[in-house]
Amino acid sequence: MSTRSNIALELNDGSVDRIYCHWDGYPDNNGRILLENYTTVEQVSEMLALGDMSSLEENINKTTFYARDREEDLKKPTRFESREDAKNNMEEYLYVFTKDGEWIVFDYGEDFRPVVEVLAEYEKEYDYYQDDKFGRILAYVWEGCSTQVGCQQGKRMVNWVLLKQGYAKFVIYEDRRELKHKDYLEKAAKTAVFKF
Repeated sequence: MSTRSNIALELNDGSVDRIYCHWDGYPDNNGRILLENYTTVEQVSEMLALGDMSSLEENINKTTFYARDREEDLKKPTRFESREDAKNNMEEYLYVFTKDGEWIVFDYGEDFRPVVEVLAEYEKEYDYYQDDKFGRILAYVWEGCSTQVGCQQGKRMVNWVLLKQGYAKFVIYEDRRELKHKDYLEKAAKTAVFKF
């Protein structure tokens, strides 16, 4: 399932340049990659100059950009007046490299928070296998919660939230073992607010 995100750079005047990333936008993947590998304005600017991307990797050469790697038209970053404006029409997660050199994230449920704090609240659980036939990581991602829908004993599954909100599609590979949380996820997909 794709977890879409936006990646942005806050400029000195407070305006924000933003691009789109299609795959693995949750904090434990894109958030961690950005935090650990894109630590300067120059690195983030170089990434944004290549436009929208399919997937983010630990360096520019491995990252898949639509224009450079798939020969699609270059979609340059969209400029917004501020971080708040950059939230307009955003994807599930919005990552901003601030003018102070810190990665922050917004995910609809909270205000902007430092990525390092958000990562401290996530844990990853693997099923019987850890990747799909394309080599993508497959995991259940759990986040800390208090009163949000789907919260159970202080945690909720991000995969469930994405299915329930209609942002993801439930897919089973028939040649694999049954998933640990199959019934729980299948029910979320069937009762989704919006259908994928």
